[in-house]
Amino acid sequence: MSRIGQQIEFSSPAFPPCEEDDELVNHEAMHGYALARYVADRLPAHGFEPAGMVAEDWGWLCGIANEGYELAFGCSSYDRSEDFVLFVIPDKPKIRRWFRTIDVADRVEALNSAIHTILAASGKAAEGPAWSG
Repeated sequence: MSRIGQQIEFSSPAFPPCEEDDELVNHEAMHGYALARYVADRLPAHGFEPAGMVAEDWGWLCGIANEGYELAFGCSSYDRSEDFVLFVIPDKPKIRRWFRTIDVADRVEALNSAIHTILAASGKAAEGPAWSG
């Protein structure tokens, strides 16, 4: 079953707001740096190399080194709660670049799976990560 376009949601007190979250435009209401860093630090063991984190207005975007198209994951928590959402970009199995279509399904599916595995194995997700969307 494809998880492309779905989000991973879970609750955890293990990733509280931190100093880096002050970089977020909406830092009074959002956080997620600690979670993004936790996942990024563990992705190399799953074959993915993080390529920098960027503060966005909705949370944190973590780029993944990838040839030919943008690959990244994003994460956030709203109202500085312990509820988190993570998602992978791109969110479709195929993307268009110039005059060609690129099938990204396998790589996106693998990144989704790696993130879910990292969270499930962490013991830090209160009820375990769940798929939504």
